[in-house]
Amino acid sequence: MNSERSTFFSISAKVNFYTALLLVFAMPLVPHALPIIISLWILTFLLEGGFREKLVKWRNQPFVFALPLLYVVYFVSVSYSTFRSVAMFDMEVKLSLFLIPPLLAASNKHYVNSRIKFMWTFIAANLLASLICLVRGVLNTYSSTTPKDVPSGYYMTYEPLSFLVHTSYFSMYLVLAIMFIVYLLRKESLNAASKVFLIISGSIFIGMIYQVSARSGILSIILVSFIYILFYVRLRKFNSLVKIGFVVFAVALLLLIFKYNVRFKSFFIDRNNAPISNTNSIAGNNMRLLIWQVSMGIIGDNVVGGVGNGDIHSELNKGYSKLGLTQAADLNLNVHNQFIETFLGVGIFGFILLLMVFFYPAIVAWRRKDSLLMLFLILTSFNFMFESMLSTQAGIVFFCWFYAYLLFVKHDRESQPAFDKKQ
Repeated sequence: MNSERSTFFSISAKVNFYTALLLVFAMPLVPHALPIIISLWILTFLLEGGFREKLVKWRNQPFVFALPLLYVVYFVSVSYSTFRSVAMFDMEVKLSLFLIPPLLAASNKHYVNSRIKFMWTFIAANLLASLICLVRGVLNTYSSTTPKDVPSGYYMTYEPLSFLVHTSYFSMYLVLAIMFIVYLLRKESLNAASKVFLIISGSIFIGMIYQVSARSGILSIILVSFIYILFYVRLRKFNSLVKIGFVVFAVALLLLIFKYNVRFKSFFIDRNNAPISNTNSIAGNNMRLLIWQVSMGIIGDNVVGGVGNGDIHSELNKGYSKLGLTQAADLNLNVHNQFIETFLGVGIFGFILLLMVFFYPAIVAWRRKDSLLMLFLILTSFNFMFESMLSTQAGIVFFCWFYAYLLFVKHDRESQPAFDKKQ
C-alpha cells in the first residue's frame, strides 16, 4: 500500500510539473485556457502530498505571502464597494495573486534547477505565437475577401497582427523571451543548432515587437537593451571612443524608431494636434495624462481605503464626465497605470504593499546577483506604469508566475555574478 501511495504521489508530482510547463506554453497562445490549466495544476499540487515539506518551505519564505496579502486587501475593499458584483468578478480575475506564489514556492523537486526548461518552453511558445500571427496577417493582407478600403499593411501591425493576446502584453512576453535567449546564449553550453535557433528566434521577436507597435513594448526592449549594453561596455572596459560609439548608435536607433514607427509617429501627431485641453479628442497620449489627472483627484479624496475595487470604473466615469471626457466614459477606460489603479481602488496600504512587492525582491536579486530576476522586476514595474496589468488574466498570470518562480524556486546558478564575463 505504501509503495502504491508513493507511486501515486510521484506521478502526481510529475504531472504537476508538466502542467506548469503547459501553463507557460499557453500564455502567449491560448490565454483563455489559463484558468483550466491553473485548476489542473492546483489539483495535482494537492494530489502530490508532502504537505509537511510545503509548510516548511512557506515558513522559511514568509514574503511568499506578499501577493496573497495584496489579494486580501482587495477582497476587504469588496465590503465597501457599491458595485459588489463588479468587485467579486474582479476578485475572480485576481485569484492568481492568492494562489500562484505560495503554490510555486512550495513546488516539488522537479521545479528545482528547471529554470532552463521553462525558458525554452516560453521561447518556443512565443515563436509559435509570432509565426501564427505573421501567417494570419499575410493571408488576410492578400486575401480576395479583404475589403478594398482596408489600409495597406493593416493586418501586419498592432491589434490586427497581435490577435492572440493584447499588444502590450504580447510585446512584454516577447521582451522576456529575448531576455531568456540572452541568458541561454551567455550561460549555457549550447550546440551550434541551438544557438542559430535562438538567434533567429530573437530576431523574429525584435521584428514582432516593432510590428506589433505597442509603445510600452518598444520602450521596454530599448530599456532592457540599454541595461545590457551598459553592463557589457562597463565589463569589457572599452576605451572612451568605443563607449561614445555605443551611445551614438543607441541614440541613432531611437531616432529611427521614432521617425518610422507608425505608433511613435502618431504620438508626436497627438502631441502637436490634440492639445491636452481638447477633451473631446481621444488622442491616446493626452487622454492617458487626463485619466491620470482624474485618478489623482479621486485618490486625494480616498487616501486611506480607496474607493473599493468594484467602484473604480464608476468613479473614473464620474471624473471623466466632470472634465468632459465623454469618449473615455463611453469606452469605460481604466487607469492604464497599475500603481495608480491600486491606490485608487484599495488606498495607501495596498499601494505601499505593491511597492514592497518590487522593492524586496530587488534587494534579494541584488544580493543573489541574479540578473534575470532584476531585469524581470525592471520590465514588469516599467509596464505597470503604462498598463493596469493586475486587471486581466494575461497580465496577472504572467506576472505572478514568473515573479514567484524566479524569486522563490531554487536555481543552481543564483550565486553567479550578474552580467558576469563568460569564462
